[in-house]
Amino acid sequence: MNNWKKIKELLYFEDGSPRDICIKECNRELLHKWIGFVNNNFDLSFVYKEIISNKIDNKVVDTFLDEIDDTCYFITIHASHCKLYAYLFDDEEIEISFWPEDIQKVDDHKTILDCMLSFSNLLNKDVFLYKDNNHDNPLIVAENNTIRFIIHS
Repeated sequence: MNNWKKIKELLYFEDGSPRDICIKECNRELLHKWIGFVNNNFDLSFVYKEIISNKIDNKVVDTFLDEIDDTCYFITIHASHCKLYAYLFDDEEIEISFWPEDIQKVDDHKTILDCMLSFSNLLNKDVFLYKDNNHDNPLIVAENNTIRFIIHS
């Protein structure tokens, strides 16, 4: 899919909701693997309680996941010109959101696809792109080093 106008229309249409990149059926080991990859390959900010760090701290994440308090833990990942927002709810799913209006050109689209493929290859998991909170109908699936576009009518 190389026609930017069509890509924007089908995937990054602006409807006021973010898009979600999801990796399902994870566990603590896979989460730590993802954290290591993100720490080593992206500029980021990890916000927990009142502290902002440029690296995700596995110990802080483990404590949060073990004790689950009301504190919001989130990560802003700077992937080229795209900002991705990961929210840590549990270790069973990694969910990363972004705003479709931030995807302005083919290079931004390629950055999203590259991230999805990298995460898929790293964790040996399918990675899905959904419209926000519509996890029944993926728009894209990254699997086995390939990208599959799913067109919904």
